[in-house]
Amino acid sequence: MLGVLGTALGGTSFTEVDSPILVNNSVHSTLVSKANQTKGSVRKSLKFRKNNHKPRLLITGGSGFMGGILALEAPKHWDTYATHRSSPPRYGDSAQWIPLDVSNREMVEKTLSLIEPEVIIHAAAVTDSRICERNPDTAWAINVNGTEHVADAAKKIGARLIYTSTDMVFGRPGEFRAEKDPPAPMTTYADTKYRAERIVSSLAPGFIIARICLSYCYSSNSARCFTEKIIDDLAKGVPTRLFVDEYRTPVYARDVCRILLEFAWRDDLSGLFHVGGPERLSRYEFGLKVCRIFGYCEDLLIPASLDEAVFEYHRPRDCSLNSEKLVRELHFEPLDVEQGLADMKTPRKC
Repeated sequence: MLGVLGTALGGTSFTEVDSPILVNNSVHSTLVSKANQTKGSVRKSLKFRKNNHKPRLLITGGSGFMGGILALEAPKHWDTYATHRSSPPRYGDSAQWIPLDVSNREMVEKTLSLIEPEVIIHAAAVTDSRICERNPDTAWAINVNGTEHVADAAKKIGARLIYTSTDMVFGRPGEFRAEKDPPAPMTTYADTKYRAERIVSSLAPGFIIARICLSYCYSSNSARCFTEKIIDDLAKGVPTRLFVDEYRTPVYARDVCRILLEFAWRDDLSGLFHVGGPERLSRYEFGLKVCRIFGYCEDLLIPASLDEAVFEYHRPRDCSLNSEKLVRELHFEPLDVEQGLADMKTPRKC
C-alpha cells in the first residue's frame, strides 16, 4: 500500500523488491535476520498517525543536491529538520535548519538526541570523486566515520535510517547490476560509500540502503548537477564533450525524492534497493535528449571516448543498475529521461 507521499507528489504509479542482498551469503543472512528482528521496534514511527501529528524527519546533508530537494518536499507531510555544515541555504522556511558536522561523533549524538526524529535520511557526504581522491582522509571522516556516527546515534534513539549510496560501487564492466551482484568499488568515493553501506547494515535496525544512480533536475541550492552544467553551456552555444562509452541509468531527482520519502513512510520495508531510471544511456546519448527536449543544437555536442581522457581516478565505464526490485515493491516506475527532462523544463524549480 502506498504511503501518503506516493500519491501526494503526483507522477506515475508506485512498484516491488525481494530480500536485501549486499555481497555474500553471510552478509545477506545478517541483513535479513536484522530486518526481521527489528521490524516490530521501528513501528513506533507510526504513532503520529493516531493523533494527527506529523512524524519527525531528519535529513542530513540538506544543503546538498538531493538533500536540498528533500528539504523542500518533506515538510508537506513531515516535521522536517535538515542539516548543513557551514551555513543554511537561503530558501524556504518549512524545514528547520541546524548545523551538523557528521564527522563529530559527540555533535551527532547530541543533535539526534535533542531532535528525536522517527526517521533519518542520511544524505550528507563528500560526493565529488576528484575531491575524494585528493582528500581521502576527509572523504573517510565524512562518508565512513560520519555514517557510523549517524547509524549508531539512530540506533540509540530508536530512529529508522535510510542511507543514500551510489551506483558507483560497481566499478567493473557489466550492465544492469542487481542488488545480488557483488560491488567492486574502484574509486575512493565509491569505496567509502560501500564501506558505509556495510556499517549501516550492521548498526541500523530496519535500515534501507538506496543506491542512487546519476540524478538530474534543477537544483534547489548551489549544489548544481551535471545536467544543469550541460544546459548552461548549450544555452551559451559552448561546444560540450560527452562520453559515448560511459553508461549510467539516469534517474530524475524528483522521482528519487518521492522514493526516499515513500521509504520513510514504509516501515514494512528494509534492506538494499537500487534506485535508477529505466534506460541505460551514455553521457552523449543523454546529451542528445537534452538537446531535443530543450531545443538546443545537437551539433554543439562532441562525442568523446574515455580512452582519450585522463583522470585522477579510475572512472567506471558502466554503472547501470537494475531497479526492478524497487518497481515491484513500491509499484512505482521512475520516469524515462525524456519524460524527466520535459518535467524539468516546466517553469518551476524542484
